[in-house]
Amino acid sequence: MIAVEGDVGAARSVVVAEHFGLGRPTAAMVPHQHTSFRTWRLCTAQGSFLVKEVWESGPPYWSRKAFAMTRFEQRARDVGIRIPRGYASDDRPLAQLGDLGAFKVYEWLEHSPLTHDLRLAQWLGQTLAGLHRLEHTQWT
Repeated sequence: MIAVEGDVGAARSVVVAEHFGLGRPTAAMVPHQHTSFRTWRLCTAQGSFLVKEVWESGPPYWSRKAFAMTRFEQRARDVGIRIPRGYASDDRPLAQLGDLGAFKVYEWLEHSPLTHDLRLAQWLGQTLAGLHRLEHTQWT
């Protein structure tokens, strides 16, 4: 069991894991990368997950865009475009968790260096073509 009292990272781990039904955390979330969104690796009794913080605290003015992007991502997954599996609670893959903020959760993928070859070119071309065929709503 991980310590929670006074440990914001551990408390956030427990809240996210419980909300998305990911099992009991085995450790506090570990920062992974911070580009446009903060992300962490969350390890639980059920496996490893990528947790993305879409915004801190309350919804910002651009929250509608985030929900539209989430719906587009799901449509892409539904038509067979290979993207990491997303997790949802109550059919909501983007969830506001009280004052902690809004989060999305994906399966954890172990990465390896890319090989620049024809397989990569074929995958990239097919993926982009599939994304461009999807209808999307305005993200405003």
